Amino acid sequence: MKACIFLLSCLCAGYFAAGQKTLTASVAGSVDTPPLQSLTITMLNEHLVNFGNLEDYKTGKVVPSYCELRVRCNFPWQVTAALNGNSVYDVYQNASPTGFISIKPANSSNYIPLTNSPVKILQSDNVNIENTYRMDVKVLPDLNFKDGVYDINLSFVLSAQ
Repeated sequence: MKACIFLLSCLCAGYFAAGQKTLTASVAGSVDTPPLQSLTITMLNEHLVNFGNLEDYKTGKVVPSYCELRVRCNFPWQVTAALNGNSVYDVYQNASPTGFISIKPANSSNYIPLTNSPVKILQSDNVNIENTYRMDVKVLPDLNFKDGVYDINLSFVLSAQ
């Protein structure tokens, strides 16, 4: 009798299992991801660069971690930098030509000279949406510079690559 009940329950289970079906349903929609683009600059080292002797003019002065650039972007990007204007002026409005300032990411060994024309200093090299870079600045004036305190104005632009 037990064998009969067991056999009957196995047959019924197989019958009910054969009647089960898998149903699939789907829904369509859209996702809007607008471009995300942000450049934040933080000054880290605002000390006065002082040229006190002839050796300083020969080798230049490096300002490590001069500023920090924080890029937020969800597409391939580049950052360019330039000096504002064709000349740099001291507090007495004496002009000196540009080209004596160079910049580089702190983890790089190659300085990029800056003029009044934008040059690429950074580009996206990973898939991260947010990247932060510390930038070193090198000041290397020639001996024709007039003495004085010069105000330097750098422009940074974030754009699509």
